Amino acid sequence: YYFGSSKPKPAPVVAPPVVKEEPKPAPPPVVKEEPAPAPKPDPAKEKVLVQVKLQDEKYGKPVPGTIIIRRGDVVVYNGVADASGLSKFYLDPGNYAVGVTAKGYIPAEESLNLLASEKGTSKLIELKQPKIEKGLVFKVKAINFETGSDKLTPSSYDILNNMGAMLKEYPQMVIEVAGHTDDVGDDKLNLALSQKRAEAVKTYLTDKGVNAKQINAKGYGETKPIADNTTDEGKLKNRRVEFSVLEF
Repeated sequence: YYFGSSKPKPAPVVAPPVVKEEPKPAPPPVVKEEPAPAPKPDPAKEKVLVQVKLQDEKYGKPVPGTIIIRRGDVVVYNGVADASGLSKFYLDPGNYAVGVTAKGYIPAEESLNLLASEKGTSKLIELKQPKIEKGLVFKVKAINFETGSDKLTPSSYDILNNMGAMLKEYPQMVIEVAGHTDDVGDDKLNLALSQKRAEAVKTYLTDKGVNAKQINAKGYGETKPIADNTTDEGKLKNRRVEFSVLEF
């Protein structure tokens, strides 16, 4: 007799060998090329080279003063002239005000018109600075008033602020502020207007802290012309504010 199953035992299941995949190499990093920087504009080609030379009005020697350039209410340059009295800087074409201060000298302000100046050109400005001394008489062109009025225009404030700083620096200094007019209109009205304008300058300065005893205000009307009143140019010159150093 035969005992047991007649079926053969199944062969054991053998799992296929695991093939380990090698990791793929990482792609190379992407290098982003930065654009080349734009070339900086060359001020010698894109602007106007301005050279301001400061000299003593009487002796012609260099004055190492401070130069402030304004375009409207914005200061675009603030620097000191070198030992030769020269200061160099670049400006865009336009209109500017040049303010100058130097220890022992009268502050000054001049207009600078570069509207017609081409880029890449240069302009030289020579300014004669009057040294403070007793008996000095000087005119400040930047002091202006509204037409027929004793009201100062805002364009006058910068130079008057510098004048005030000078008077406070030298408390022994006494000046006369003299108002002058052309000969248009009534003599008495011109005299009264010139007096009011001189007093307006004094009031502005004393409001800035200047001792009132340092300032005498005097109006001369049309009695002291410095130019021919028959021409517009002459009348413009005669309408002025002058300062005299009485004590120093």
